[in-house]
Amino acid sequence: FHCSGNFTCKGVTKPVNVTVVVNYLKDKLGSRMKGKEGDLLAIRSSFTVNRSDFGIKEGMGPEVVAEKIELRISIIGSAIKAAE
Repeated sequence: FHCSGNFTCKGVTKPVNVTVVVNYLKDKLGSRMKGKEGDLLAIRSSFTVNRSDFGIKEGMGPEVVAEKIELRISIIGSAIKAAE
């Protein structure tokens, strides 16, 4: 999926366009939580921001901190099957 939204860091908000990968993993909860039955939903994305746009490490040169910072986001959600 391609998603658009706002990213806020250190009080500065900028629009971002990112690619998001969503995976539905049926009956895979037990691989993460022993003894549990259910499904998993994995949401992942990565994108790059310019540190100067957000006032990150101001005054530090590129030999110390890169101008481009890559952010990687992974969210795992679960749906536990109810006991019968």
